[in-house]
Amino acid sequence: MTLALALLAAYATLRYAQDPRTNGAGAALLRIDPLGAQRAIASDVLASLHAPAAEAHSQTARPAADVLGALRQAPSPSAGRGQVSREGRIQDVNITFYDCLDQGFCGDMYNGEPVYEGAAACSWDLPIGARFVIPGDPTGRVYVCKDRGLLPDTWVDVFWYDPAEGWAWQAQVGRLGAIDVIDLPR
Repeated sequence: MTLALALLAAYATLRYAQDPRTNGAGAALLRIDPLGAQRAIASDVLASLHAPAAEAHSQTARPAADVLGALRQAPSPSAGRGQVSREGRIQDVNITFYDCLDQGFCGDMYNGEPVYEGAAACSWDLPIGARFVIPGDPTGRVYVCKDRGLLPDTWVDVFWYDPAEGWAWQAQVGRLGAIDVIDLPR
């Protein structure tokens, strides 16, 4: 199953990089390492401005949305911390973003809804429907876990249409922080 997902991810990423609608920009976003693992990386300008955040995000960026179907059919990973079962603050949370323009996540989320700015993909230890805030978030948003990713515990990945806005937000909230879970689905 892991090999099938890796091959599907590599295929989807290569298709995006070769897509004529990206005017060649997609190819600049793709790097294949010696082990064959694919990673989306930021442009040279963004990487030089936000090198630590850019590197951390490139290691966790998901490939094109074609992987979503396989993800829905995959069993949930075993939770490292266990399922979050009560409201309150969770420390040491990985906080990243995903986007439409550079990464191609422009379609539906795990729950079937169209993705929107501020949507949250959460690790499997946070239940779908969990509501949380990020202390210090300049948007003041209340996020709801509606999307999934192959993310280790505990991780939230917030959607931005434009990666430039995502990087600016990431610089303000930080890469590792806390979330306050304010409501869990019953």
